[in-house]
Amino acid sequence: MLTRNDNMSLLGFVPALVVQYLANQQQITQLPEKQNLRSVVMFADISGFTNLTETLSKLGNEGAELIAFAINRYMELLVSAISKSGGDIFKFAGDAMIVVWPPSIKESAVENHEELKVICRLAVQSALDIQSKLNNTTILEDIKLSVKIGFGIGDINIIYVGGVFGRSEYLATGDPLTQAFKSEHHATSGGQIIVSQEVFDMVSDFFVFQRLQTDSSFYMVVKLINNKVQLKAGAQLIKNRLGGINKSQIMTFIPAALIPYIEIEQEKWSSELRRITTLFINLGIDLSDADSRLQHIQKVIEVVQKCIYINEGSLNKLLMDDKGSTLIVGFGLPPLKHQDDPIRALLAAQLLVKQLSLINCKCYIGVATGIVFTGVVGTSGSRREYSILGDAVNLAARLMQLAIQENKSILLCQKTAEDCEHKIDSELFKMVQLKGKTGLIPVYQITQQKSIMKIHYYQSKMGFNQKGLVGGKDKTQQILHLVNTFLMMDRDGRISLADMDIERDFILLKGNYGVGKTFVMKILEYQIKTENPKVLILESSINSFEKVFKGNGIKKIIKQIYDIALSKTTYNQQELLAAISNGNQVIYKALEELLDLNEWLNDYVNNFPNFQSSSSTNDEQKMKQIGQAVVKLFEIYFEQQLPDKKRRLYSQMDDESDDVQSNDLSTDKIDVPPIIIVLDDLQYYDQLSFYLIKTIIKKFNRILIIGVTRDQFWEIPIMSRKGNSRNPNRSQELVYDRGVESIINLYNVTPNEVIMKGIKNIEEQKHFLLLYFGFDKFSDPKIHEILHLKSCRQPLLLIHLVKTLLDNKYLILENDSVYATQQLQALIQHEEWLQIEIPQICYQMNGPIIDSLSCINLLLLKFACVIGDIFDIQTLFKIIPFKQINQNKLLMALKQLVQQDIIEFMHDDNENRYYRFVTPFMRECLYQSMTYTQRRSIHSLVAEALQIIPQPYEDYKELKRLEYHWRMAEQKISIKSSNAIIKFSHKAKKSLIVKQIQMILKTSNNMKVPLKKGFIFKRSDKKVSWQYRYCVIDSENMILYLNNCMIEQTGILPLKLITTITPIFDKSDDSQQFCLQVGVSDWIKKGKVKGDKRIFLFAFESEDSLEEWTIFLEFVKAKSIYNDFVENFGRIQLPINLINEAYDPQLTIYLQEMFKGSIKRFRQQNVTEQLSNKNRKSTHSKPQQLQIAQSPIPNYHSPNNNPKRFSVRFSAISEQEEKSDDTPLKEKLRQFFFGSFAVLAIHLLTHIDEPNYIVLGQEGRTMRRLKKNKKHKNNMMQRIPNIPSIIEFDFQ
Repeated sequence: MLTRNDNMSLLGFVPALVVQYLANQQQITQLPEKQNLRSVVMFADISGFTNLTETLSKLGNEGAELIAFAINRYMELLVSAISKSGGDIFKFAGDAMIVVWPPSIKESAVENHEELKVICRLAVQSALDIQSKLNNTTILEDIKLSVKIGFGIGDINIIYVGGVFGRSEYLATGDPLTQAFKSEHHATSGGQIIVSQEVFDMVSDFFVFQRLQTDSSFYMVVKLINNKVQLKAGAQLIKNRLGGINKSQIMTFIPAALIPYIEIEQEKWSSELRRITTLFINLGIDLSDADSRLQHIQKVIEVVQKCIYINEGSLNKLLMDDKGSTLIVGFGLPPLKHQDDPIRALLAAQLLVKQLSLINCKCYIGVATGIVFTGVVGTSGSRREYSILGDAVNLAARLMQLAIQENKSILLCQKTAEDCEHKIDSELFKMVQLKGKTGLIPVYQITQQKSIMKIHYYQSKMGFNQKGLVGGKDKTQQILHLVNTFLMMDRDGRISLADMDIERDFILLKGNYGVGKTFVMKILEYQIKTENPKVLILESSINSFEKVFKGNGIKKIIKQIYDIALSKTTYNQQELLAAISNGNQVIYKALEELLDLNEWLNDYVNNFPNFQSSSSTNDEQKMKQIGQAVVKLFEIYFEQQLPDKKRRLYSQMDDESDDVQSNDLSTDKIDVPPIIIVLDDLQYYDQLSFYLIKTIIKKFNRILIIGVTRDQFWEIPIMSRKGNSRNPNRSQELVYDRGVESIINLYNVTPNEVIMKGIKNIEEQKHFLLLYFGFDKFSDPKIHEILHLKSCRQPLLLIHLVKTLLDNKYLILENDSVYATQQLQALIQHEEWLQIEIPQICYQMNGPIIDSLSCINLLLLKFACVIGDIFDIQTLFKIIPFKQINQNKLLMALKQLVQQDIIEFMHDDNENRYYRFVTPFMRECLYQSMTYTQRRSIHSLVAEALQIIPQPYEDYKELKRLEYHWRMAEQKISIKSSNAIIKFSHKAKKSLIVKQIQMILKTSNNMKVPLKKGFIFKRSDKKVSWQYRYCVIDSENMILYLNNCMIEQTGILPLKLITTITPIFDKSDDSQQFCLQVGVSDWIKKGKVKGDKRIFLFAFESEDSLEEWTIFLEFVKAKSIYNDFVENFGRIQLPINLINEAYDPQLTIYLQEMFKGSIKRFRQQNVTEQLSNKNRKSTHSKPQQLQIAQSPIPNYHSPNNNPKRFSVRFSAISEQEEKSDDTPLKEKLRQFFFGSFAVLAIHLLTHIDEPNYIVLGQEGRTMRRLKKNKKHKNNMMQRIPNIPSIIEFDFQ
C-alpha cells in the first residue's frame, strides 16, 4: 500500500481521476477497462511556443533544457490556478495540457445537473483568472508566452489499455474532448477563451459571451457578470483522502526511467540531456468512439507496445489531442540506451506499419534524432509527467504531419538517415519548409533494408578509395592473400579436403569498436569483385531485431542459398522445405522460422514476449537435423544433389572447362562459383548459428568463411543488464567462446586470426588525417599527442573527434595547417574536455554501459566526473547531497564501479583515496548527459570543497582548477547573443582571492610580500579633496605610497587594528560612487603613531574593484589577527568539531582502517558506536584527540612531488581511558583557557565567509583602559618578528 511519502512522489504522476478509479476498483484484472463520467474538459495550448523553440534551439544543447525550463515555469502558473478551482491535469502534451474537473456524484439527476453547472462555472472562471494574470507573460529574455483555451462538456470515457510487460496506458476520449480541441482551434491568438455550444448553454447566464463570426456554434468568453463561485481543490482532495491503493498498480503508469529516482526521492536528478531518436506516430483510429471499438483500440495499442518493446524502445505518451490519436516514442531513453537506437527506431517504424495494416489501422510516422531534454515536466507539487522536449521532438511532429499530407508511411530527418545508412537504405524525398524552421529542410524516406557492406556507403561516408585504410592496409593484404590462395586452388580444380587446410576455410578478423574492421572488409570485397567478378559473396550482419532469433547470424546466408536453390529446381517453397526436412514437421517449422517464411513473424509479434521458438538449441538432435537440411540446400547450389534440375544459374568460370561433364553430381563442380561468406558481428551469434557454420565448413571445401568480431564494447541486451560487470551478458560470451572453439577444434588447426589494433603511432595518425581530411599539421604539435591519446588509436573515433572540433570551431583550418582556438588551448591547459561536444560514437560505446548502472552508482559517477579525471573519495563524499548514501555505501559503490572497469583505484593515504576513470570519454559522456543546471550546481559544490580538502596538485594548478570550477558554476548563456556570460559572484571572488593569498604566502619566504597592490583614491584628512595613492597590502599592513615607486610612504594602517570595513555605494556624500570606509584604532603617519581613532575613505573606479579590495582586506585582516594571537599565546590545537570542515570523520576512520590493515577491535567498535548514529556533520558524541601530522600526497599531474601538507589525524578516547583520567585540575583549567581562545580564533576564521559576520577587534572597556598605558600602546604597534610560515597551518 502507499505511504504518505508515496502519495507525494507517486500520485503526482497519475491524474486524480485515475487514482480514484484504482482506489474504487482495488485492482484492474484485465485490460481494456473503461471509466465513465460526465464533466467539463479544458484544452490549453501555449501560444508562442513555436517562436520559443526556434529561438532557444539556436543555443545548442542548452536550448532543449531552456525550453523545458520555460514550459515548466509557465505550466506551474497554469497548474496553480487550475488546482485552486479543482481541475485535474489529465495529460501534458508538450506545450499543451488536457484538464478534467472531477464531478461530484449526487443522488438525483437534477442535483447532478446543478453540480455540473457549478463545475462548469468554476472551470470558465479559472480560465478568466489565468488569462488576466498570464497573458503575454515574459518567461525569458524578450520571450513572451500566452495561452489559448478551449472548453467542452459532456460524457467522458477514460480507457485503460495496453498491458505488455505490465505497462498500462490511460486515455481520455469522448465528445467533450473533440469540443475542447475545436474550440481551441478557433482561438486566433493567445489570451482568448472559446467554448462550445454545449458549454454556452450551461453557463450563458453567468458570463458575457461573443459569438464567433467564423462558426456560430462557438463563443468567446468576454468577462464574468455574476459573483464568483467559491473555489475548491477537488482533484487534490481526492488524492489526500486516498489511503488504500495498491502501489504496484500506480507503478504500471509510471515510466521505468523515473522509478529508481522516485525510490530514493531524487526526481530532479532524473533530468538529462540525451541523444534520442523520437517517433511521432499518428494512428488511423477514432479514439473518441470508445464505446463500440474498445477491443479494437486495445488491440491497436497492444500491437504498438509489442512492436516498440521488441526493439527495446519506450512509449512515452499516448494521447488524443488536436492532432488526432498520437503516440510519442523514444529510442535511447533510460534505461534503454543502445549503440544503434536510430536503426532500432526505423525497424520499429517498419514493423508498426506492417503489423497495424494487418488489423486495418493506418499509421503515419515522423522520425527525428538529436539531443533533447528528458525529465519531469509540470509542477513540483500536485501534477507532473516524464516528458521529452527539444528541437528533435518538434521536428518529428512536423514530419508526422507532412507524412499525413503526402500520404507517406514513414518520413525521417537527415541525421536519422545518416545514422542508419549502413543498415537501412533511404533516399531524399524532398526539400520542404517546416513550421518553426528557417530555410528548406531535407526530408528522407526509407527505400529498403540492406546488408552492412554497400560500396557507396563507404565511398560517401568515409571518403576513402580502394587503396585501403591507414593501419588496416597490411591486414587487407594479409586476408586478400588467403582469399587469393583459396580462389587459385579452386580455379585450378585442385580443391579437396586433403589438399585444403582448415585454416584456409575460416578467417577471423578481430578488433575494437571503431577500429575499422568493416571498412577493411569493404576494401577486401571491392578487390575480390574486381579480380573475380563471378565469385558469389554472401554477407550477413545482425540488427537489434534479429539478435533474439535462433540462428540469428546465419539466417540471411541460408535465405540467399534457399532462393538460389528454388531457382535451380521446379519445387515451390513448401515442396522444397518438405524435401530437405524429410517430412519432419518439427524441422519443417524450424526451417520456416529460420527462413522467415509464411506468417512466422506475425506469430512472433502476436505472442511476444512469450513466443516459443521452434529452433530450440537445447535439443542437440534437432540442431543436427536442421544442419542436415541446410547441408542439402548447399548441395543443391553446388549441384551435388539436384533433383529435377531446372536450369544453370551460373555459366562456367573458364572457357577451358566447357568439356567438364555435369552428369557426375557426386563431386564438386568447378563451374559453379565458390562461395565467400562474410559474417559480421560474430560476437552476437547464437549456438545454432555456430553449429551451422561449423557444419558448412566441415561438409564443403569450396566455401570460405570470414568472421568479423568485436572484442570490446559489446551491445548488452536489456534483459541481461544486472550491473555486475561491464558485460553482464556472460552467457553470450560463453556461446561465442565455445562456438569459435568448436570451429578451431574441427581439425585441430588454429584458424587465421587477424587482429586490428588501430593507429599505431603519431606518424601513422598524420598519414591518416592527410588521407581523410587533407591536412596533417597543427599549429601546436601537442594537439597530435592529445588526439592520439583521446582517440585511443581508433580510426573511427579519431575521425569523429577531429570532425567535432572542426564543426564547433575549436580547430580552424587555414591553408594546409590547422590552428587551435584560444578556447581549445585553455581547455587543454586545464586538462579538461568536458565542454567539447563528444563524438556520437562515444555515446554509442558508453551509453549502454551507463544505463546498466544502478541509480546510486550513476549519481556518484556524475558527481565524480565534475571533480576531475582523477577524483578523491573525501571530496566526493563532501559534495554529494543524497542522504541515502552514507560512508559505507559510498565505499561499496566505488568498489562495484572498480569491478565493472569504469573507474580504477590509483592511490590511498591514511585519510583519503584516489580513483580515476578508465573507459575513453566515459567521464565526458556522464558530464554531457547532465543538464546545465545540474552541472553548475555540482561545479559550485566542488569549488567550495576545493577550499578545504587537500588536493594532489601544485599550488598554481590548484588555483587554476578552483577558477575553472567557479567559471563553470557561474557562467550563464545569453539568449540574445547566444554567448556564455561569466560574472563571478561575491562568493566565488572571495574563494579565489583567499586561494590566491594562500598560494602567495606558501610560495614566498618573505611574510612582507605584497598580496595586493594598485592605485586607489583616498580622501584627504580634511575631507576636502581626493588624492591618488598607490596602495600595497601585505600580511601585516595596508601601506599608502605617493606613487608606484614605493619610496615615500604617506600612511600605514596595521591590519590587526582595523575595526571596520564597510563598502559604500552612495554618491550623495561625494562625487565618488564606489567607496570603502576603513576604521582603525591606531595608524602610522610619517613614522609616528597616531593614537586617535580614525575613519579612512577610499574610492575605486568600479564596483568589481571595490569588491576585490574589500575581500582582500577582510581576509588579510583576519590572518593578521590570527598571527598576532599565535605569537602572543602560542600555536593552538583545533577543536574536534571542526574536522568535518575538511574530512568527514567516519569516512576517515574507514579509510584509516583500510590503510593500516588492522586496528584494535575495541577501538573499532568504540569509534563506530560513537559516530554511527550521528549526522555526518555532527561530531559531538565523545571527546577526541587531535594530532597534526605530515602526510605528503603524491602529485599525479607533475613529475615533482607536491610540497608536504598538514592533514588532520584523530582518534577517539575510549571509555576506559576516560575513566582513568587523573589530569590535575590546574592543567584542565589551562586546557580550557587555551581552548576558549581556540574557539575565538576559529569563530573568526569560520564566520569570515558568511555574508553577515560579526566584526571582531572593536574596542571595549578593557581595551580603552589598557590604552592609557603608553608602554602597552607602543608594544601594540611593534611589528611581530619571524612569524612562522602559513604552511604550518592550512588556513582555509
